[in-house]
Amino acid sequence: MVPAVDGDKEGGELAVYFFGGGGGGVNANLERWEGQFSSKGRVSKVTEGKSKQGPYYIIDLSGIYNKPIGPPIQGKTAPTPGYKMLGVVLMVKDKGNYFLKLTGPKKTIEGVADTFRASFGGNAKSEKAYEIK
Repeated sequence: MVPAVDGDKEGGELAVYFFGGGGGGVNANLERWEGQFSSKGRVSKVTEGKSKQGPYYIIDLSGIYNKPIGPPIQGKTAPTPGYKMLGVVLMVKDKGNYFLKLTGPKKTIEGVADTFRASFGGNAKSEKAYEIK
């Protein structure tokens, strides 16, 4: 759990996934994460970079998040405006892909974005634009 900053009613959430080398490709995950936000008013930026662990791809999304509610098997969501997500595919040599997803109110996520990037060796200044293919 990421603590809420002043003005936000709730904090953010960090999820880390590792599927033993699987988990789908870079583009499939970036597209899936982008689809978790309503296309109306969605702002999306995708970049790629290199860390000591390996190359990474990061999607920075904001807008109306289709926030999951209830048990995941039900697939229910609630449109939640003012949200932000930083989703990362980190490709670790000889280990596989790690998937990191930081989601929450925009102000809260913006407040920890630099620390989040630093946690896997990312550096926004050296990242380059990436187009989902």
